[in-house]
Amino acid sequence: MKEKKASERVFEYIEKMILQKKWVIGDKIDSEIQLSKNLGVSRISVREAIGSLATLNILERKKGGGTFVKRLTPNDYMDQLMPLLIIGNISYLEVMETRLALDVESVSLFVKKATNKEIEGLDDIFKCMKENEGIPEEFYKKDVEFHQYIAMFCQNKILNKITNMLFKITTNYAREQYHSLTYKERIEEHNLIINAIKEKDLELSRLYTKRHVERTIRDLKKKIDKK
Repeated sequence: MKEKKASERVFEYIEKMILQKKWVIGDKIDSEIQLSKNLGVSRISVREAIGSLATLNILERKKGGGTFVKRLTPNDYMDQLMPLLIIGNISYLEVMETRLALDVESVSLFVKKATNKEIEGLDDIFKCMKENEGIPEEFYKKDVEFHQYIAMFCQNKILNKITNMLFKITTNYAREQYHSLTYKERIEEHNLIINAIKEKDLELSRLYTKRHVERTIRDLKKKIDKK
């Protein structure tokens, strides 16, 4: 087994101290000299680990004042994940496979928590989507807005953030694959979803959402197989 670098051991030690709440938000962590002495590593290794944690927004350096634990929200963690997903060259198929789980849970929460006014707002988006059939970019924007709206008003910040991240990947890297699929099925499936939501039928909302994503995955796989 490969031995860990000294900086990695420092990184893990600081991370452990934070996770165990021995250092909480706003606390000043041990100095570089203390960490170096306690962990038996060089100050260069300590500095490297602190730099990595500062880059991840977990620590904050204050000139002449030391290093402190920074306040983090779920959004901060997700923002750090975004560049890694982009660099990883994620395909539209992988995005849809991930959405298969997320969209079903988002629509469940939306049905349970959304107000009548919020449901009307989703219906308005769907109507605009139908009006833009045959106009690729406008149709795409309304399709994205439909699902982002559900995630926004499902009242779960993490689901909302992940959904927005996935659509950002689709917008920048998989739009061509999106436009290779037909409009007809998309409109019919969104119609079933919105009608089930308006009836506040939890099971049908989940079922139609699941079928919509599954059908998209099947169509994508057929396109890939033909290449």
